[in-house]
Amino acid sequence: MAPSKDESNGESNGGSKNEAEGRGREGEADGRDREGAAKGRDRDAAGDTAGGELVVDLRGRNLATRDDFWDAVAGPCGLPEWFGRNLDAWWDALSGGVSPLLDAHRGLVVRADARGLFAPGNADGARLARVFAEAAHARLDLAQ
Repeated sequence: MAPSKDESNGESNGGSKNEAEGRGREGEADGRDREGAAKGRDRDAAGDTAGGELVVDLRGRNLATRDDFWDAVAGPCGLPEWFGRNLDAWWDALSGGVSPLLDAHRGLVVRADARGLFAPGNADGARLARVFAEAAHARLDLAQ
């Protein structure tokens, strides 16, 4: 790849950040801090809908516990290393100010299977689903 000129200062930088990292559109709100960049492989589960929502597709993943859920959403949602991994911290992330990536989108959609953590009768999954239900700009879509 030929070096490109950095538009802000005119210096050659060897290519844009998006080109160098192999990421999507120029100017896309990345939202991950340096620690979150290590979780970039998890970003494959995330995408944008036409409406500007961040969609995190966890279908097919083994989500038996809330820890499994936190591990699965941390990268795609751009959660910082200091994220609390509990329901209060998740509420804060959905409300704004925790993840620039989440904040840059109109909403969050998490798609998961209705088994394991989200199986009928699983109390932890029910509590997590309630947080989604009460959030103004997030929803949990469960596949049967």
